[in-house]
Amino acid sequence: MRKNPVGGPAANANHCRTEAAPPQGAITLAQALDRAVAFHQAGRAEEAADLCRSILQVRPERAEPRCLLGTIAFGQSVTETSDEHKTGCIKPVP
Repeated sequence: MRKNPVGGPAANANHCRTEAAPPQGAITLAQALDRAVAFHQAGRAEEAADLCRSILQVRPERAEPRCLLGTIAFGQSVTETSDEHKTGCIKPVP
């Protein structure tokens, strides 16, 4: 059995799964979230919200984009939506 660079079993073993690289031109979910945060900090709330919604379409269990959506909604004085997203940050999605 060949070893991976850190000395464990071969990388194709079941317990050593890694995420596949995204297709060329695509970004990872982590990069999308980083970009959403940067958009929000730059005052580009709609672009940040669009990215958060895209992340949640793929990974609805992720709390970070849900919290950022709540923060954006709060900043836009949409308290009902803000509360809904903030609650989703705390409670797991079934």
